[in-house]
Amino acid sequence: MAAVLGLFSALGLLGLALGAQGSDKENGGFVLDMPPPPLGMTVAALQGLLNKKLGRPAVFLRKMPADADWFKTAIAMEPSLREVKFQEAEWPDLLEAAVTAGAVSGRVLFNSSEPWSFASAVSLAALHTAIPIDAGISLKRSLPVLADLRGRWASQAEATQALVREGVLKNVTTSRIVVQTPQLLAEGFLVDLAVKDKLFVMWLDDLCTNGTQGNLLFRQVTEFLSEAGRELSIMGYFAGSEMVADCTSSHSEISLVSDFAPNLAFFSLLPPVVSLKQVPLLPVPKYDPSKIYVALLSSDGDNMQLDYNSLRPRMEERLALCAKDRDLGSSAAPRALCPPVGWTISNRLMELAPTVLRWFFAAANRTRDADSFLMGPSGYGFLHPSSNTKQAILRNLTVEAAEKLDMCAYVHWDNYNQEPAMERTVAAYAHTTIRAVFSPVQPALPPVVAKDIVTFTETKRWFTQDHPEDIAKHLNSLLPGSTVFLYKIHDVSFADVEAMAAALSSKVAMVGHRELIAMMREHYGLPNGASLSIVV
Repeated sequence: MAAVLGLFSALGLLGLALGAQGSDKENGGFVLDMPPPPLGMTVAALQGLLNKKLGRPAVFLRKMPADADWFKTAIAMEPSLREVKFQEAEWPDLLEAAVTAGAVSGRVLFNSSEPWSFASAVSLAALHTAIPIDAGISLKRSLPVLADLRGRWASQAEATQALVREGVLKNVTTSRIVVQTPQLLAEGFLVDLAVKDKLFVMWLDDLCTNGTQGNLLFRQVTEFLSEAGRELSIMGYFAGSEMVADCTSSHSEISLVSDFAPNLAFFSLLPPVVSLKQVPLLPVPKYDPSKIYVALLSSDGDNMQLDYNSLRPRMEERLALCAKDRDLGSSAAPRALCPPVGWTISNRLMELAPTVLRWFFAAANRTRDADSFLMGPSGYGFLHPSSNTKQAILRNLTVEAAEKLDMCAYVHWDNYNQEPAMERTVAAYAHTTIRAVFSPVQPALPPVVAKDIVTFTETKRWFTQDHPEDIAKHLNSLLPGSTVFLYKIHDVSFADVEAMAAALSSKVAMVGHRELIAMMREHYGLPNGASLSIVV
C-alpha cells in the first residue's frame, strides 16, 4: 500500500514549483498506481497539470505492465532525473500537491453514466487547466466548478458539436488532436498529455462513415485545425479505419496510433532526441544472381503504444537469444545465429517519449550490429502518401526525421493499384537521406525510381500462426536473384525467427535492410554516400 504523504509533501512540491525559478530546493516527485475508471481520468489529468506546472516530469503513473521497467530505464538513462527523489503516493496526495502548486484552476463535472461526455470533459479540462471528475466523487479541497456537463448532451455528436460551436477549437493546440474511446479516457489513457498540451479530444463511432453526422463533424474539426503549412496528427485509435486520413477532406492527417500509451505527460517533458546514430553496417555482400537476398523487417513500430508496451519484450527476447548464440559459437548453424533485423520505429518518440527511442537504439548496440531501424508506414507518419494533398510537407518531415535518426529508408504503405501516383510520391525523395523504400503494396514499384531510390517488395507477411519451417520453405522457393523483404508481425517471436533461419537453404542470404540497400545501389551503379566495404 502506498504511503499517504499528506500536506507536508504537497507544500514541498509547491516549493519545487517556486524553486524552478532559481531556488536551490531539492527536486522531488510522485509515483503512484492508477486508480480504476472513471477516477483514472481525473488522476491522469492531475499528472498532466502538475507536470506542466512544474515544467518537468514529476509524476509517474503505474498502469501497464511495461510501466515499471520504463520508469527504471528513465531514471537510469536521463541525467535530468537522477537527482529527483520520487516517493510513493496515493491520488489525494497528488491532488493536494497540484492544488497547492497552483496547477489546478477548478473542476469539470460529468456523470459516469454519460460516457458520450467524457471526451468533451477532457477538452474543457485542458482548456481551463481543470480536472474532469465524476460529480459523485467528493474532495477535501474546495475547487470551483468551471463546467457542469451533467445531462447537457444526449450523444457524442451533440457533445462534440457543442464544443465546436462554442469556439473551443480556436484555443487548443493545432498540430495534434486526440481521438479516443470513452472507455480508455475513463482509464486515463492520453488524458495526461491532452491536458498538458491543451489538445482537443473527441470520439465519434461513425467518424469514418461517409455521409454521417460524425464524419461531417470530424471533417469540420480537421479542416479548422489543418493549417496550410502544417500537418495534423491524430492521436489515439479510430473507429472504422486505422488510416484516419481516409476519413477527411485533405487526406493529409497522420494516424499516430497511441491509444494505450501511458505517461506521455511524463516522458514528453524529458529532453527530446536531437539526433541518434545507428550501429555500423555489417559487411555488404556483392550481388550474386544465383542467391536469394531477404531482409527481415519487424512491423508496427510506427504504433507508439506498441513501441512502449510490446516491442520492448520482443527486443529483450532478441538480446537474450543473440547473447546465447554468441556463447554457442560454432556449435550452432551459422545462418541461425542472430540473423539481421530491421525494426520499424516511430520517429515521433523523439519528442513524445525520447527515453523509449534512446533505449531501443542503445539495445541495438548489443547484437553485434545485427539490428537497425527504419521508419514504418509511411515515413514521418501513417497515411496513404499518394492521396495526401500535403505531400511536400510529409516529404520534408520524413527527410528531417531520417537525418536525425540516421535512417535511410521507410515502409511505403499506400493505396493499391496506384502505381503512377506512388512512383511520383517516392520520386520526391531522390537525392535525399532516403535511399530506399520497402513497400507491401501491389503492383510493385520499379526497382529504381527517379534514378536514385531503390525499392523492395514484400515477399510474405509473417503472422504468429505461420510455422517457421513454412516461412523458410517459401523463401527457399523464391527465384534466384530475388531481393525482397519479409515483414514479420511484431508478436512473432525471435525464437521462431531463429528456427526459420536454421531451415533456410544455402542459397538464401538473410541481410540487414541497410546492407540490402547498399548492395543494390552498388549493383545499379548508384552512389552510396559514405565509403562501403563490398565483400564477395
